[in-house]
Amino acid sequence: MMPSLHQLLACALTATPVLAAKVYYINQPEGTPGTGAPGIIQVVNPDGTGHGAHYTMAAVSDLRGIAVDPENNRLFFAYCELAGCVNPSQVSLRTLPLNLSPGGAAPVSILALPDGTPGSAVNPVSDMEYDRTRQQVYFAQAATRILRRCDPSGSNLTTVLTHPGQGVALRDWGPYFFGLDLVNRNAYWAVVTTSGDTFTGYSKGSLDGTVDSNFSLVTPSRTRDIAVDPYDPAGPRLYWNDRQNGAVYTRLASGGQVLTVASGMNAPHGLELDLLARKGYVSDTGKRGNGSQASSHRVVRFSLDGTSPMEFLSPASATAEPWDLALDLSSVSFADWKRRFFAQGATNTGLQDDPDGDGLTNLAEYAFFCSPLHPDATKATRVLEVQGGTFRVALARRTDLNIRVEFSRDLSVWHWNGDPSGLTYLNFSAPQPRDEDSQWFTITPAMAGVTRFYLRVTAQS
Repeated sequence: MMPSLHQLLACALTATPVLAAKVYYINQPEGTPGTGAPGIIQVVNPDGTGHGAHYTMAAVSDLRGIAVDPENNRLFFAYCELAGCVNPSQVSLRTLPLNLSPGGAAPVSILALPDGTPGSAVNPVSDMEYDRTRQQVYFAQAATRILRRCDPSGSNLTTVLTHPGQGVALRDWGPYFFGLDLVNRNAYWAVVTTSGDTFTGYSKGSLDGTVDSNFSLVTPSRTRDIAVDPYDPAGPRLYWNDRQNGAVYTRLASGGQVLTVASGMNAPHGLELDLLARKGYVSDTGKRGNGSQASSHRVVRFSLDGTSPMEFLSPASATAEPWDLALDLSSVSFADWKRRFFAQGATNTGLQDDPDGDGLTNLAEYAFFCSPLHPDATKATRVLEVQGGTFRVALARRTDLNIRVEFSRDLSVWHWNGDPSGLTYLNFSAPQPRDEDSQWFTITPAMAGVTRFYLRVTAQS
């Protein structure tokens, strides 16, 4: 007989862990013309609090791509010894711990470039992404028109695909900035552009190396980073930066209407999405004109529906040049989780508030992977699912809540593994990835002869 399903949505708060969601970004100050300056990896909370330096390079450098792997406490970045990569023998991929303390570990080089690839001696890395499920680092080398990947140790280096450009003009170089759709196993990338370019385009290819010659996406001026929402009900949705227009646009990957999501920026380069919070993050280099826009030389946050004012996450600086950024969205405390959704000084952020009016308090939204700003209470029921006659449950990777799965035969008396009876009621499979905050576990009854039972998920202090 098919098991019956029952859920209880209850939640409470306990102590706050040390880890927290963060924005990491490359800041490559130019310094004196022709000499460059040491690059800085900087870190800030998603709402702009807690800004500081994560690590400052010991020598003049040219930092570019950045990616994070929170599960294994590591950050990846692309390094060149001198600004402009005039000493290309020092191009490398490097790694640092995410929980680095002041004076902590020095970066470790995992992959030195050039590596014998034709042209790689003049081919620095322009962008990076990380596949958390398969644990692979992706990086672009535009001058040789290749997207590559390797293991976190730098081993198993593979060319993923080759940009189809044939000429010597910069528009034939790519991938430059790129975005991955790891659900549908596709990559989207920008071509290299230069001053005065208009109507430049993005390309698409599968992660098995096939370039889609029928794909077309053109932006009004100069391409920069691109990101993908693979879960849009209408199909994968693209978001991209237009450097000269100072804007972020969106369109379905399949085509259709182009919408402006954010505007009024200077020269947006790096782009990342927080899909649950419906937020976008941009690194604005400030390298266009006189840089008079408020976002110039800063990292900013905006809402994907275009309804919220832009938030400035890093301080104003005439010399900063934020190039690329990466998000760790691991929310391990209620206070930490709030920073992903609410701006500094926002109202209705208390545990029992319900700002979107969907019947779930902020604390319930946090406990069951929902948004406090967009009515989505039905998503809370999805923490328990029935598949093929078996249950699976979504549990937080790390949290300050005491979340447990409870078992009952009569909806009156409830038990759980580790309760006062000392019995084991449920068996849990090894975890499978779900998203940044949670993992799937398959559940089976531990007791023989159980054919009908009820489950509920509770979160308690």
